Amino acid sequence: MGKSLCSWPVLAIQFPMRTQALLGLVIAGSLALSGAAFGQTVTMTGKVLAITSSVITVQTGSDVWEITRHSTTKVTGDLKVGATVTISCNAPDAQKKEGPTGASPTPRSQ
Repeated sequence: MGKSLCSWPVLAIQFPMRTQALLGLVIAGSLALSGAAFGQTVTMTGKVLAITSSVITVQTGSDVWEITRHSTTKVTGDLKVGATVTISCNAPDAQKKEGPTGASPTPRSQ
């Protein structure tokens, strides 16, 4: 066995060519599948707060979401302000808004 130029003993292990090829395929497959995770879709049901040509604003519970409209965005229900709709879109197109939702706060008993 030849002398390795690597100073780390773990990296000095030499594998047969067939094992290296298999390991390369496993790593490539893992990377390909992890890339598919970024194509996830999100489905949410809520009350429409605002509509523009490029964004739909929806309130689900106490959260307010801004959904960027694309050809892949699917809306089930009557898309008008105040209506309850179900929207399916790509995960990066749905952004949760920070700050107050516009609803009046619930008074606390002390």
